[in-house]
Amino acid sequence: MNVLPAVTTAPVCMIGEQLREKINPKSAADLVKEGRSPVRPTIGGGLETAAPLAWPPHPLEHRLVYKNIGRPGWTSDIDCYLRDGGYEQLKQALTLSRDDIVNKVKNSGLRGRGGAGFSCGLKWSFIKPDESDRSI
Repeated sequence: MNVLPAVTTAPVCMIGEQLREKINPKSAADLVKEGRSPVRPTIGGGLETAAPLAWPPHPLEHRLVYKNIGRPGWTSDIDCYLRDGGYEQLKQALTLSRDDIVNKVKNSGLRGRGGAGFSCGLKWSFIKPDESDRSI
């Protein structure tokens, strides 16, 4: 019979790439403030300034949404997004049939975040075309 050792480091959290163990939940806000980037000013000492404006990706991270953060000439406005090909996939999706979209989602491997990781494409395939709400 294998007996696992008792976990003696909980509660645990990560701030940036640093793992913190045996954290007192009452002091969590102070830990986040300690991780504040020196290049960002504090505004009333709030947590909104705790995260750095740009951070390097984790070695195993493949950025999709945040891929342009820190890129020279990149801004967070809609014009920059459109220049970089924003909404091109939406334009393509508008030309596809319902079944084609469901199949693309199935083939993508996209899964839900509800704990079971259920296939989104499979779930979408259960919806009959006549059950959609066209009033939206």
